[in-house]
Amino acid sequence: MIHEFDYMGALRRNWPIVAVALALAFVATIFITARQTPVYEASAQLVATPSPAIADPDDVVRALETLERRTIVATFARMASTEESRNAVAQSLRLDPRRAREFRTAGSVVPNTNIIRIDTRGPDPKLAASIANAAAGRTAREAETLYRVFSLRFLAQATPPRGPVHPDRRRNFLVGAALGLFFGVAAALARERLR
Repeated sequence: MIHEFDYMGALRRNWPIVAVALALAFVATIFITARQTPVYEASAQLVATPSPAIADPDDVVRALETLERRTIVATFARMASTEESRNAVAQSLRLDPRRAREFRTAGSVVPNTNIIRIDTRGPDPKLAASIANAAAGRTAREAETLYRVFSLRFLAQATPPRGPVHPDRRRNFLVGAALGLFFGVAAALARERLR
């Protein structure tokens, strides 16, 4: 005669195994999270507009039509992440090249707008904000040099973030708890089957 396996009974009888697995997962998560280097992200925003130096209304309309095509704004956004831009920003902030390499800067266009986000990620929140602002300022100057009919102005300056974007402690603990529960339940059921 085949007996149905009593899963709930097995878990009730072997609950200490589940509890130990959860505790071990919790301790491991704390250890792994503490060893991860915090990464902070700061963002500056620029808005692309026709240059105030344009006097002819027809030229302003043509400039706006060009901005609608998005290729110009995408070009401006790309400028912030070039090697030349990174080196110029590091030099302007008097950063040691090794220290500067700890930070990553990238530009992106906010969907359906002429707004450019300059994001900088790195281990120091204040320095990440300084680099983002310097990169945004340099992008604005370079854009105006290349395309005199457009102007980039600050919409929002980067400020030091309050907390890191990595590691995500909440996510780490949820994953750790899920893994601990999974292995605890699996071990409890395996022990019951071996009895």
